[in-house]
Amino acid sequence: MAVIYRLLHHWYHKQGRFPPGAVEAAMALRDKFGQRDGETEAEWLARQQRENIEFMAEMDRLAAEEEQGD
Repeated sequence: MAVIYRLLHHWYHKQGRFPPGAVEAAMALRDKFGQRDGETEAEWLARQQRENIEFMAEMDRLAAEEEQGD
């Protein structure tokens, strides 16, 4: 039996629900960036700031490597 995904997507939204694939993706984003269970707001903000600093350092390192390669 063929599944018409566009109609399946429409059926879920008509019922006020999200398709299972969309829910899994949203939960993964929430787990990665959102406040975790048992984590206070201060801990969450500190974790976000630490991850931002780590990301900026990695981007600086990659930019420096690219400049050396030129």
